[in-house]
Amino acid sequence: MSLCPVAIPVARDNITGVILAGGRATRMNGADKGLMHYDGAALVRHVITGLRPQVHTIMISANRNLPEYETEGYPVVSDTPPQFLGPLAGIASALGHITTAWALIVPCDAPQLAAD
Repeated sequence: MSLCPVAIPVARDNITGVILAGGRATRMNGADKGLMHYDGAALVRHVITGLRPQVHTIMISANRNLPEYETEGYPVVSDTPPQFLGPLAGIASALGHITTAWALIVPCDAPQLAAD
């Protein structure tokens, strides 16, 4: 029995990219990390740019500043229940809204995603 992971090719059309941006930012003095600027653009915009060629559609999981995230042009979903229960709550909420078989979950503060 091998414990080595085997790469399974998944078609881009069958993947939703989910950006986690739903935290309370307690370590950031309340500043919303996804909306903070890095190299001339919001962190969430950098993540979108990295995800766009790799996935069929993108969804943002956020619990604050929803109108700002909605300006990016992608669906924004919030945690259910809305009690800031952590990233797993954001993932669970997003998975309830995707229509693809696969999800690629990434944090909003990873502006230099790998191209693959």
